[in-house]
Order: sequence, then structure tokens, then C-alpha cells
Amino acid sequence: MDGVPYTANEENIAIWLLWLSKKAKEGFMYVLMVNVHVKPEHRDAFIESITANAVGSNTQEQGCLRFDIVQNNDDPNRFFFYEVYRSEADLEAHRASPHFQQYAKLSPEFLAEPPARVGGSNVYPADDAWR
Repeated sequence: MDGVPYTANEENIAIWLLWLSKKAKEGFMYVLMVNVHVKPEHRDAFIESITANAVGSNTQEQGCLRFDIVQNNDDPNRFFFYEVYRSEADLEAHRASPHFQQYAKLSPEFLAEPPARVGGSNVYPADDAWR
């Protein structure tokens, strides 16, 4: 709204509540962001394992819309995952998949500390703009 301040009035709140009610019935897309610190001596094995998990997620899971792996430029032992699922149920299906189970089995050896996970709901692009 280029330069126009937004004010919360009863009409705007009612529109927002109607939208939220509709979304609650449909279900929200679920976004998971994970921050992982890897032991330097296990970095290569970790990259191989997490890449297999991401490829399996992106190619074998209908409910997984995105699984990105990002390596920190300042600390090559720190990685970030950006995962997008159609729903929390699709995230649970991902966690039951063979490629995730293999990663979960190996990852404790690779990690310098427990992963930090943050879950959220998609804002932009709109849910229907995803594949």
C-alpha cells in the first residue's frame, strides 16, 4: 500500500478473520527452517546424507514443495534448511519416509549440537502459487 499507513479498523479485522477462518478449514502450508552445526570432520558425509534426504523429499514426496540446503559463507560447518510442505501432515509423512529415516539415523554422529528448528506458515507467495 505504497506509503499509505494501514489502520486496523473493524472492517479490516472482519475481512482478516474471514480469511483466517477459510484458511483454518483448508489448512496452512507449513514451513520449517532448520539451523544445523556440523562437526568439521563429518561435513562431507553430512552433505552427502542431507542431500540424499532433500533429493528424496523433492522427488518422492507430493506434499514437499521445497527442500533447500544452504551452507553459511562465514562458517562452512553451519547449514540452513528451508522446507515447505502442503501441511503439517505432509511434514509428518516426510519424517516417516525412508530417506529421512536414513538421515535421522546418521545425523547424530555428524552434528556438533542439536539442530534449531523454527516452524511457520507461508505468507508469500500465496499457497496456490506453489507447484
